[in-house]
Amino acid sequence: MLVGTHTITYTATDASNNTAICSWTIAVQDAQIPDIECPAGIQYLETNNGNCSHTLSGTLLDPSVVENCAVASLTNNFNNASSLDGAVFPQTATPTIVTWKVTDNHGNSATCSFAVIVVDNDAPTVAFCPSDIVVDNDTDECDAVVTYSTPTFNDNCGGLNKPGTLVLGLASGSTYPVGHNSGTILVLRCFGQRPCRVLLQRDGE
Repeated sequence: MLVGTHTITYTATDASNNTAICSWTIAVQDAQIPDIECPAGIQYLETNNGNCSHTLSGTLLDPSVVENCAVASLTNNFNNASSLDGAVFPQTATPTIVTWKVTDNHGNSATCSFAVIVVDNDAPTVAFCPSDIVVDNDTDECDAVVTYSTPTFNDNCGGLNKPGTLVLGLASGSTYPVGHNSGTILVLRCFGQRPCRVLLQRDGE
């Protein structure tokens, strides 16, 4: 029998056309909850499209559902839709928990959950890096005070025109010793791109 209420009726008729009726109902209930399965484990996604987030393409993070009758609704708590295709997951300090819920046409429901972590693998790019600097030594000194404009960098998560970190050499406004011959002093490494350099020379060299 299908799920629902069914009426069963029996009649009896004797030779004189007298009849008796026996009737009752049988209710078949759907007591089976849907079977829903989410992607297993933590889902690691990389930032894409130059943003501090991952825009999902496809149904990779949609669940699989098996239902004996019919599915009435399938939604998740992240974008409140029946699919995560096109969903934008931000890069956050803590995992994003996604919970899927399926409900069949008789009100039975089931849920499953998983975590999403967006990893920022996009390296910063140089917005500004000073050109090589050549200065003469200060008068009567074997060195020179050198100032330069601070390099800036762009990053998909860190923002635009952010200062870098001095990893080699001296800060702007420091006293630099005179270099020998064509020797150079590396001041800043611009994240794998052209290094910013300062070259000092003696008077007349």
